[in-house]
Amino acid sequence: MAEYTDEQYFNLADKVYENDYLKKGKAVYSKDGSQWKVINYTDNYESGLQAIAVVPLKDYQKGKTTYENVVFVSRGSEGREFMKDWIHTDVGKLGMGLKPETDAQLRNVAGDNLAKLAAVANHVKLPGMGLFALPDWYVNSHNQFFDYQTFVNQTVQDFHVKDYSFTGHSLGGALALFMAV
Repeated sequence: MAEYTDEQYFNLADKVYENDYLKKGKAVYSKDGSQWKVINYTDNYESGLQAIAVVPLKDYQKGKTTYENVVFVSRGSEGREFMKDWIHTDVGKLGMGLKPETDAQLRNVAGDNLAKLAAVANHVKLPGMGLFALPDWYVNSHNQFFDYQTFVNQTVQDFHVKDYSFTGHSLGGALALFMAV
């Protein structure tokens, strides 16, 4: 298991806010002198999720499909993504407590049409509230937690990752904690 410093994790969490790093093969130079390469990224317009998967530069090789250690770095809430980050995810998903699996189940059964939810009211259990109390934006918004889980799992599978860790600020930290658990 690789051991990275708190400063390295902090610096990576800081760097992920720069759009230039949302590219495979992009070099990330951290303030502490550590160097990394992006092996995968996601920039999901629907949910607002933006994250990268990095490896130390010394371990990177173009075309390589197996990595011992990967760090997943996710962005926190941003002002430019007010509705997606602050309302849909922070207040809606975190505050109202709908689990990503339940959210995905709702989307699979109901699609993007809230009216269809009436047909599945007896099949989906929502924590502490009636089905019709959900606002349209809540059901129709994509879930960053579900999207991050998909990104991480796909990256781990594609690169045969043996060990991995997470970092992020604010909402990115919540995503990191969610996946760490």
